[in-house]
Amino acid sequence: MIPLILEIFKLIGLFNTNVDTFDEVDFIISFPVTIPIIFLVFFLLNKLRLYSKSRILIDELNEEIESVFSQVSSNNQSIIGRIEKDFLILKENRKQYSKEDYLNKLLKLHNRFNDG
Repeated sequence: MIPLILEIFKLIGLFNTNVDTFDEVDFIISFPVTIPIIFLVFFLLNKLRLYSKSRILIDELNEEIESVFSQVSSNNQSIIGRIEKDFLILKENRKQYSKEDYLNKLLKLHNRFNDG
């Protein structure tokens, strides 16, 4: 921004007839040098703005991902806990079932575990 401000002051000095010490040659020589600098500054500002926005977006996405993972983890823990409880109950009542029924119930628990 400083080169832009300097060029504006030089340009104002060029058109200001009250100032006797303005050097037109200095303005003409420095102008081609400062124009690329001004464009470079604007380019870098734009890139920094995009980088800043992307960092904010990445941070927000990471927070949301962590939140979703914690919710999924807590849901899976409760599902696994229920499956474990059903398994223990099934194991305690094993003698009440035939071998085929017991095996079918174990397979259902297995499927619930894989699906859940």
